[in-house]
Amino acid sequence: MNKVLPRACVCAYDALALFAVAVVLSFAFITPAYAYVDPSVMTYAIQAVAGVAVALSTVLGVAFRRTRKKLLNALGVDENARKEHEPRVHRVDASGNVVYTAADEAVQHGRASRAGSHAVRADRPSGYAPKWVMRLAVGMAVSFFAVFTVLVIAPCEIIAGNESSLLFGLSSTWTIFLIPGILIALALSLVLSALRGKVFNAAVLLVFGVGLACYVQVMGFNGGLPTATGATVDWTQYKTIMVISTGVWVVVAVLPWLLSQLNRKMVQFASLFLSVALVLVQGVGLASLFVGNETSKSDDVNYLVTETGMMNVTEKNNIVVFILDGCDTKTDVMPALEQDPSMLSGMTGFTWFQNSTPGICPTREALPALITGKVNAPHSDSANNEKAQNTDYLADLDNAGYDVGLYSDMIPGTTPDTYEHTINGLQDGGERADVIKPNAAETRTALWKCAMYRDLPWAFKPFFWFYTDEINVAMGTTDSDSGDAKTTESGYQIDTTPYITNDAGFYEKLSSTQKLSVVDNDSTGSFRLIHLNGPHYPYILDADAQLSDNSDRVTQTRASFRIVSEYIEQMKQLGVYDDATIIITADHGYRSESNFDCINNELVMSPVMLVKPAQSSTDASRPLQVSQVAVDNVDVMATALTGAPNIDAAEYPDSMLSMQDTDRTRYFYFCIKDETLAEKGWMELQITGDALDANNWTPTGLVYDNSLEQWVYIDDQQEFQDKWLKYLYKNMR
Repeated sequence: MNKVLPRACVCAYDALALFAVAVVLSFAFITPAYAYVDPSVMTYAIQAVAGVAVALSTVLGVAFRRTRKKLLNALGVDENARKEHEPRVHRVDASGNVVYTAADEAVQHGRASRAGSHAVRADRPSGYAPKWVMRLAVGMAVSFFAVFTVLVIAPCEIIAGNESSLLFGLSSTWTIFLIPGILIALALSLVLSALRGKVFNAAVLLVFGVGLACYVQVMGFNGGLPTATGATVDWTQYKTIMVISTGVWVVVAVLPWLLSQLNRKMVQFASLFLSVALVLVQGVGLASLFVGNETSKSDDVNYLVTETGMMNVTEKNNIVVFILDGCDTKTDVMPALEQDPSMLSGMTGFTWFQNSTPGICPTREALPALITGKVNAPHSDSANNEKAQNTDYLADLDNAGYDVGLYSDMIPGTTPDTYEHTINGLQDGGERADVIKPNAAETRTALWKCAMYRDLPWAFKPFFWFYTDEINVAMGTTDSDSGDAKTTESGYQIDTTPYITNDAGFYEKLSSTQKLSVVDNDSTGSFRLIHLNGPHYPYILDADAQLSDNSDRVTQTRASFRIVSEYIEQMKQLGVYDDATIIITADHGYRSESNFDCINNELVMSPVMLVKPAQSSTDASRPLQVSQVAVDNVDVMATALTGAPNIDAAEYPDSMLSMQDTDRTRYFYFCIKDETLAEKGWMELQITGDALDANNWTPTGLVYDNSLEQWVYIDDQQEFQDKWLKYLYKNMR
């Protein structure tokens, strides 16, 4: 009993020391980023804190070690008790008799001498030979640290920081990485523990060094890492950081082994201690992601967007809105028509409004604005916006008896007053929700690729480049069970496949595996909003909408219209084309990664706008018409519903088909980013007249400043130029 209490005190002290160091290191942890998938979820401030935290943890380690020795002395605990010691090594003569040296005699009589300091010691590298249990402990510590850092923590942090852009969140995916991570770490631990001597030392410290290098890479060398928007990256711009990060990465990975040449035992123990500490730190960070997720969730019901009804129309009164992401009149459609003059030949009965403007950009703001007809900004447009304040188009459609299908993975399932009106919004916790799960193998492969992109040095990042839809496609290659083929109240077969923006996949279903079909029910009609990638990068489709490694923006524009044309042709074959209202538009026009791409020193953004109303067969067969009436994509829903049966559109904003003004003043709100692509806020631009004429685009001086969280008018021209215009006119300085 006398020995138990001191030992318990020492164990409690060790636990306290480990916890204290872990707490200090936890301040170095990262914060999530929101937008497109961003693997580099780290700010410069956090990097600085990380350095301080590591330094403090080192100081704490030294302090705790020295204090521990004093505690052991005070409690009378012998650290070396019950430990086996190697016998002293002596030289022997030919007869086997020990030959004592002067050093041996000096030690034996207690007289320290210079010769004694050169005697072989047990703690020198060549003399330290840990037993299997110790090798297993060290191997397990470094294995769990390295494996967890790359294969568990990295994918979980990427998902948690970008849930708004991904199909499934952390709560649905964390076990996909944790369980294999544990198995891989255990297997690696056993392999390492089977090694001995120098081989074990080199292997275990290499594993530790690689894990530490990955950790250091994320903490200090991922600043400015491109986000996964799918845009082509010019990696030649990153040559300097490639050289620096690779050098640092190699040094950090090899340094533990080099230090072990001085004192193998000390370095192995240090690697064990740091591995455990960093696993605890990252574990705390991982747990905080779940806590942050729970506290950030609203009380809104969450819906999973499925493909139910996507390939169905009704016998009458069909309203179809295609959103071709980023499809621009001037940059995309007109050049595509030069390549293929017949591209729009199937658009009979349509009017092409070429003088079209967007309401707001980027997509996360533009899609809700398009669906509601509302832009939350002071001017935001015309008298039309004032009328739109009291509209609720989806609710009106639902109440009028329409089957509403909303197919987009860019409108969150928690968006209020949205998916509760649809046939394809599967409520979280509903009877089918438990069978909709991410594809474990595909998700793991995709996110481990992302982890490599994040954790490896810059020189290797191009080999692991990815884009957001790769992750969503992997997650949505479902393990779902459509099972007993239940149907909705409207007669649509429930499809538990989550909707993902995948133009090639959509076209394959439309043209071969499923095709469009008519559902015979008692509904008033159907409404379908289908969000496709359009000419938005990455450019992966040829003109026939087939996957290709050799494409460009104009070619992919042709692919987009190939898809839409196939849909229209099938509507004609089914006999539901004439009385259908069809709108082909975009959430916004063309934009570069950060701001407008000023082509030929022109600053314009014009989302494509093709409109066909319900009409007679004669009108539905007339060739495409062109109009220069000034329209805006927030006019889309009012236009789509005007004239629809059972819909009272008296209080709606004006339909594009009834407008006459070619000089209408419209307002556009563009998200401004600085050199690091951090969002500064929104700038208001006024467009009067032809939207394709850059001279008609004028900044008004009104901005929404994120730092102030309010709209402000800047009348100081120099301040406006320095803080806002220089980021807008990217190539016009």
